[in-house]
Amino acid sequence: SALQNYGMSELMAKQIASRFQAMGVAMGFAQNEMSNMSIELTKLAGDMASFYNESQESIAYALQSVFTGETEPLMLAA
Repeated sequence: SALQNYGMSELMAKQIASRFQAMGVAMGFAQNEMSNMSIELTKLAGDMASFYNESQESIAYALQSVFTGETEPLMLAA
């Protein structure tokens, strides 16, 4: 269902979501909150990749700036 829901393979969806989950939990977010947020960010990565015709991995990297405070990756994604 990852392919239908997110436009990406199950492996890619799990890799991206787990990265967001790990970063958020490390910053102090509750694990159950980050579970939902990481799924939504993964969906967003799939949508943005499709819209901008970019790779899902590069968009996921740009969205990581939410946690790292960098703004340069977001400019590259747009």
